[in-house]
Amino acid sequence: MEEERKLDKNQIIGFIIIGILLIGFSWWNSKNAQEQIDANPTTEQVEENIPSQEGLEQAFEEAESSEPKTLATVPSDSLEAFYAEKVYTIENDLLEISMLGKGAQFKNVRLKTFLLSF
Repeated sequence: MEEERKLDKNQIIGFIIIGILLIGFSWWNSKNAQEQIDANPTTEQVEENIPSQEGLEQAFEEAESSEPKTLATVPSDSLEAFYAEKVYTIENDLLEISMLGKGAQFKNVRLKTFLLSF
């Protein structure tokens, strides 16, 4: 008992609608592409804005003759202060917690009322 695979009416209508959508979308994109080509400057307009070889050589000579620029230096004390480990302490009657400033990691937790007897 094998059934024959046939296209029913709904499948045919679906394929026709998909085909119409694809053809319409490709036509609409080609129309928009032509408008973008017309709006963009042509190669002749771009070539007019390219600097001449003499202008480039003059710019290089000016750059070589000027004094080199130095980068701003940061004193090492300020870097050490920035990267120094800062410890914040929170405490109450029962508990004292020391946390690091970066990432709020616990450095030390101490129970004040805990008595250790041997």
